[in-house]
Amino acid sequence: MNPIISIAYRYLRSKKSSSAVNIISYVSIAGISLAVTAMVVVMSVFNGFSRFTTANIEAVGSELSVYARSGKVIERADSLARVLGEIEGVATATPVLSEKAYAIAGDKQAPVTLTGVEAASPLIEQLSAKSIDGEAGLTGKTYGSYSQAIASLGAANSLMTVAETNAVKIYEPRRVGRINPANPMNAFRVDSVVFAAVVNTGLESFDENSVVVPIETVRRLLDYTDEATSVSIYAGEGVNIATLKARIAKAIEGSEPELTVLTPMEREPGALKIINVEKWVTFMMLTFILVIAAFNIVTTMAMIIADKRSNIDIMRSFGTTRREVGKIFATISMMITAAGIAIGLVAGTALSLGQQFFGWIKIAADPGTVAITSYPVLVKPIDLALVAGVAAIVAIVASAISASAARNASRGFLK
Repeated sequence: MNPIISIAYRYLRSKKSSSAVNIISYVSIAGISLAVTAMVVVMSVFNGFSRFTTANIEAVGSELSVYARSGKVIERADSLARVLGEIEGVATATPVLSEKAYAIAGDKQAPVTLTGVEAASPLIEQLSAKSIDGEAGLTGKTYGSYSQAIASLGAANSLMTVAETNAVKIYEPRRVGRINPANPMNAFRVDSVVFAAVVNTGLESFDENSVVVPIETVRRLLDYTDEATSVSIYAGEGVNIATLKARIAKAIEGSEPELTVLTPMEREPGALKIINVEKWVTFMMLTFILVIAAFNIVTTMAMIIADKRSNIDIMRSFGTTRREVGKIFATISMMITAAGIAIGLVAGTALSLGQQFFGWIKIAADPGTVAITSYPVLVKPIDLALVAGVAAIVAIVASAISASAARNASRGFLK
């Protein structure tokens, strides 16, 4: 074994003149390990929420969507959907018409986002799997001639309406025609629907205020015929999405107006932005805590150097240079920090994997109102490497300070 490492290891394990030095050494290791554990766990939790959000975005809606690059709607969207539906790899292509509206149910009222789809759209089947009240569907009629609709949890809560109860009136400002100032209500088109089901998808942008209705209802309210805001494209089983996107992009190239095809994550660019910002801000804060914990190492090394002052003098008398003395105590510092980092990485990984596979910590909420019952966690090796790298940098800085302190302590001997 290298003599410097051998002496450092012996000094680290040897009994100190004061038991307080040993206690502070253990406290230093515990401080580093707790900071590293927190960093691993927090990074893994944010990874879990990112994966959960991504899964929800991809689980509700189509694999690809075609939008107009300019303007609000795509004209002749029904014809476009039929053309896109014939492309190899496309299972279904359906028009979708979305618009803001105002809903009133009894004495409750709230702004909503109307999403008009065809009754046979795969979206209905996806929402059916997320239903928490009623049976999701847009086929058939209820309460006379009222159309069926599917309400998100947020919309249902705002209107205090459950599945298959009171009719909900939908108000949409007139898009065409004259408005009579003497009759303000004439400025709105009105239709009524009944919620066939209430769904909770776990996707905040959808759950906040969405109401899914037949596309004919939205077109009637907006005085449209075959327009749509997008065309949803559902891929066939086993189809490569990147390849299919390239085929669709080629098919719509040169169209008038100009069209573009987007994936779910491209449609929701801000969905993960907040999570990622919070993740890295929290990481920086925990790194600052790790730096503070490293000051304990410096304090510990100062006490060890003071405790071993006589030994330093003896080593110097045998010809040990100040540089070598510094290396010995820098190695001690690295050993203490390495022990804390190793314990922290193991503990953090074990806790995160336990939560990831067993869901020990539950979310304190009614299981019927949340999409998950335990905190999502995902351990990524790259995050473990990042935490270890940052901790190693802190350890190197702490050891450099310790080495400088040791060299200064041996300065007065044998000048």
